[in-house]
Order: sequence, then structure tokens, then C-alpha cells
Amino acid sequence: MSSSRFRRCTTGDIPPGVALVPEEFPQRLVALKELAGLPWEGMSSVLGVDPRQLWRWRNGGEPNGGAVLALVRLALYVPGGLAALLGEDVVVIRGLGGNRHGFIPPADTNRENRDEGSRD
Repeated sequence: MSSSRFRRCTTGDIPPGVALVPEEFPQRLVALKELAGLPWEGMSSVLGVDPRQLWRWRNGGEPNGGAVLALVRLALYVPGGLAALLGEDVVVIRGLGGNRHGFIPPADTNRENRDEGSRD
């Protein structure tokens, strides 16, 4: 990773639990929007944020954790979206089982008990 892609700071500048948004985040947001083929209003609806929030992000504001998660979820469904959002080449592997997000939940140990109980 090139350090020029991120704001320069020292370790003492970052409080624990705080991540930095890349300086080119507004351009990445525009790229994701264009790849998704959505107008700004549609993008705000898909992300579950107020359209004014997207305007803030395009003008230097930073999304909170929930909004970042929504952006990543959208980017996963848009061909090339995750690479555009992250600003680097990525490979998304689908079809691993589990749900639509590629998450494989732990085995449900009570399922057999429920199935047996429903036969009575």
C-alpha cells in the first residue's frame, strides 16, 4: 500500500478505534455510484442514509461505521464495486455456501431437536 493514498499522521494522532478515510473517498464514492448505475437519491435509499449525508461525504465528510458497512455491502453486489470503493484490486469469491453475503453460520445444534419435536 502506498502511504500517499492516505492522510499522513502519527500513531499519537489516532485515538484507539478510529480509522482514517482515504482523502480520495469522494472520488471512490462517485465511482461506486456510477458502477451501480444509481442516481444520488437511489444510492441514499439503498444505503439507508439521508441524501444530504451523501452530499457531505462527497464534500469531505466521513461516513460512520454503519454507513461504511452499507457501502461495502452495496459494493459487493456491484461488479467492480469493491475495487472502486477500496481503491485496489480485489477478488470477491461467491458460492461458498451460507447466506448471500458469503457468511457461513455456525451449525445449528438445536435443529435436529426442533425437527424431531415437530413430527409429534
